[in-house]
Amino acid sequence: MTNPNERRDAIRVKVDVPARYRAGGSAEKPGRIDNISRGGLLLVADEAIPEGTRLRIAFDDTQGRRHEVVGEVVRSAPMGRTGVSFVQIEDATLDYVRVVLGVP
Repeated sequence: MTNPNERRDAIRVKVDVPARYRAGGSAEKPGRIDNISRGGLLLVADEAIPEGTRLRIAFDDTQGRRHEVVGEVVRSAPMGRTGVSFVQIEDATLDYVRVVLGVP
């Protein structure tokens, strides 16, 4: 795994993707993905989510395929802007992220 500073240097792409997220056994809630990189994403939610929280985030790509990642909140800012580092990501989802980023 790379260190957090290396992750911050990753290519980030601005997106506007509806998402659904949940922490632990809580109910699924709506959010939006504001940007994405190979190492994580910025989730915008209606609530502040504490650092260290493990989230399951689901979203659909432009072809209607559902993707789901597991991540950990590494940064929580006002207005629900939540930095999430990927902990678990399926190969198909990682391939989709690479396409969005325009990298092999």
